[in-house]
Formats: sequence, C-alpha cells, structure tokens
Amino acid sequence: RFLQTHFMRYCHVSSGHTGINNYFSITNTEKVINSLRSVNSSNTSIFCADFSSLFTNLPHDVVRENMWMLMDILFKNSGKDYVAVNNYTVKYDSGGCLKRRLYSKDDLKYILDFILKESFAVYCGKIYKQDRGIPQGNNASPQIADLTLAMMEYRYVSQKVKIQHPLSHSLGRTFRYIDDLLHVSSRADKFVEATSDMYHSSLTLERTNRDAGDTAFLDLLIRPQQDGTLNLSLYNKTDDYNFEVIRYPHRDSCIPRRIGLNTLHGEILRIYRNCSRYSEFQERVRALLVHFTRIGYTKLEISEQFMRTVSKNPNV
Repeated sequence: RFLQTHFMRYCHVSSGHTGINNYFSITNTEKVINSLRSVNSSNTSIFCADFSSLFTNLPHDVVRENMWMLMDILFKNSGKDYVAVNNYTVKYDSGGCLKRRLYSKDDLKYILDFILKESFAVYCGKIYKQDRGIPQGNNASPQIADLTLAMMEYRYVSQKVKIQHPLSHSLGRTFRYIDDLLHVSSRADKFVEATSDMYHSSLTLERTNRDAGDTAFLDLLIRPQQDGTLNLSLYNKTDDYNFEVIRYPHRDSCIPRRIGLNTLHGEILRIYRNCSRYSEFQERVRALLVHFTRIGYTKLEISEQFMRTVSKNPNV
C-alpha cells in the first residue's frame, strides 16, 4: 500500500506536466462521481469491462517485469536506499534508522518473487504448485494485481499517448478498481482498441455494458440522458437477485445495536453521494428505513439516527 500511494503521487505529478492522465486506479467511486457529474455531451460513450482472468492467468514473468520496473522508478524517485518499517508506519530511509526493519529494493523484489513462486494448494490429497497468476488470499495480492496493471497503463500512456494522440485528452475519465475498468469519453472506441496493446495478451477484458444503455460500475449506476448528461444513482447487484440477501445486522443479533445504526448512517451518506436526483435519493432512503424496521429497529431509533445523520451532514 505504501508503494501504491507513492506511485499514485508520482503519476499525478507526471500527468500534471503533460495534462495526460496516466494513473487509472481508484480506491472508491468518489472520484468517478465527481468527474461524471460534469459530463455534458451527446457524443459521450461509456465502456465498462472487467478482467476475467486477472488473478489466475497472468504469467509470473509479466508480474515481475512490471513490479520490478515500478520499484526501480519509486526508489530512484525517493532518493533513498531502503524502506523502513515498524508496527505503525512505513517510510523511505537512507539506512540510519535502527528502530525499524529495513528493506532494500532487492529485498522487496525477493519478497515479491517468493510470494509468486511459493504458492501451493492441496486437492484430493495431492499438492499443486501455482505457476501462473497472483496467489489469491495473500495479504498483498490485491496491491500486486493493481500495481501490475497500473504499471502497464503507465508504460503505455507514457510511450504511446502524446499530445497529438486521439486519446491524449480522453483519459481523464478512465477509472479502474482492481479488475473493473470504466472509460467515459467521445473516443471510447479508440480506448477499446488501445486496451489490446496496453494490457498483456494473457488478460481477457470482457465488456459488461451496452454502449447506449445503463452501466453498472461498482456501486454506481450510470444512465445516459437525452440532453447529454449522465444520471447517477446507487447500484446494488443484490436488487436483481430472486432471493433475499442479509446485508445489515438484525437488532437482536449479537452485534451491538449501535453498529447497526452506524451502518444506517453510512448507507444514507452513500446513497446521497451516488444519487444525482433528489427523487432517487428519497426513494432509496425510504426503502432503507423501511427495511430497518423489518429487521427489528424501532421507528424512534431510526428517526433519531436519521436526524443525527442529517444534522452532522447539512448537505444531505
């Protein structure tokens, strides 16, 4: 995560000089929402897809190549020889810190290589060694997958996308959350063509939306409007299921009641953030409050929590 944060800042400085976005990775949809609310063009197209084989199909050599190149860039940019780690913080260090564990660039490369090579599974009494893909379940696996793709994107944009390139100013609305990818621009067709060169051939991008229809990206539902704007609302995949999914703690469960009410607070804020129309916000919140009465919370508890949420967040 430390390297991930450093690489994000490094790319933002780089794109600040060129005006071309070269870092697509996001940690939540807040940046997506703020960006899409300013869209106002009937020529805008949406491309949404996911990598169907990210964790299972990437050759280890490809992961190593990209991750090692990334480490070379970051250590050079830091001007330090080590990453210093204790129980609470991580920082770059020149080697004089005695109270922290010190890892050189070669140490980190060795650790990454060990994670990739020493992954085993037992099936029907036989031991199998994983020789492709990123080991699932490892603490670092999401960051390794994310940074491998981020480096592919950085390399492609830095080498291929110059000012006169068709995509030069169309990458500002490109977002990727691990293996989910979203691109919104008038040059979406050019971006789709570019992905075959941007990402390694072992990766399969499967489109998840129709060009002119609704698009679901994480917890966001994007609806193109006739006036060229995009209507945003909350997307919940469980709404499409034909069975009930338990999403919130029952009032009488062993989970403290305050946690359940805090969940209500967080959901109201999430609905507010995702919905661009008041009517949709109102409809979603009403359904949420009704659901909380069904799982045992009293109307008084719900009303008091709702008022606390509104009083602490005047925009809501």
